[in-house]
Amino acid sequence: MKHLKTTTSALIKEPVAIMLDDLTKRWSNIPEELKTIMMGCCVLDPRCKELNFFNNNEKTQAFDWLKKEYLAMHHIRNTMEPPKKKAKTFLESVLLPNQEFTLQHDGFEEISEYCLEPNFLVGDPLLWWHQKKLKFPILSLVAKKWLAMPATSVPSERMFSDAGNIICLLYTSPSPR
Repeated sequence: MKHLKTTTSALIKEPVAIMLDDLTKRWSNIPEELKTIMMGCCVLDPRCKELNFFNNNEKTQAFDWLKKEYLAMHHIRNTMEPPKKKAKTFLESVLLPNQEFTLQHDGFEEISEYCLEPNFLVGDPLLWWHQKKLKFPILSLVAKKWLAMPATSVPSERMFSDAGNIICLLYTSPSPR
């Protein structure tokens, strides 16, 4: 929201001030846990992953949430899909390095690589994640979990409203004789 304050055009200053005030009021009434989830979902949206609209504390909070979700999904994935191991011979176990998946460093290389991806400006974030699921196997599952839910009920409300208008139109129109 901080980027809205820098608007200089006199024509749009008042509408921007009204929107900023409204957004500030709405944002302040949201419980902290829900705010964190919303910020984390912003990180998962490849169109706005840079989080230019959050301050540094909120960015840290969003990435901490993402790391927690990543570790939880990593654990679920490992417990549900045990790796299929071929029995090694004695010679293979001595000469070949261990090739099992292990979390290197802090375990968040997938998140770091995602942050380095070029910006995705338009399109469907879920489709983007589907296309990148081999590169980001765990993050794509986290994204699918959280981004698959619509953020508002507007589409379903619109559908019911349209259906109600059609039914109402059918009942109120004169019947042909």
